[in-house]
Amino acid sequence: MAEAKTDLRIVDNIDESRYELWMGGDRLAGFADYRLSEKQILLPHVEIDPVLQGRGFASVLTAAMLDDCRARGFAVEATCPFIESYLQAHPEYDDIVAPT
Repeated sequence: MAEAKTDLRIVDNIDESRYELWMGGDRLAGFADYRLSEKQILLPHVEIDPVLQGRGFASVLTAAMLDDCRARGFAVEATCPFIESYLQAHPEYDDIVAPT
């Protein structure tokens, strides 16, 4: 059964240092850990509920997270393989990728 992506909410859970993807208000569908320092954010890991994998939820979470990082003026350093490949496929985020 396909899951609708219309009732999704992305939350920056500062206490847990992660962005969270919620479905229907009460189901944690996935999260992306981060480490923040000054104006740079390290993104080491993204995880989606195994039942929902392969349906684009990691991309939804990653795009929202990157948009928030841009709005907050953070340079992004990705060490998560999924986020690294997402950034390579989406050059519109080149302006926020931290120099290596």
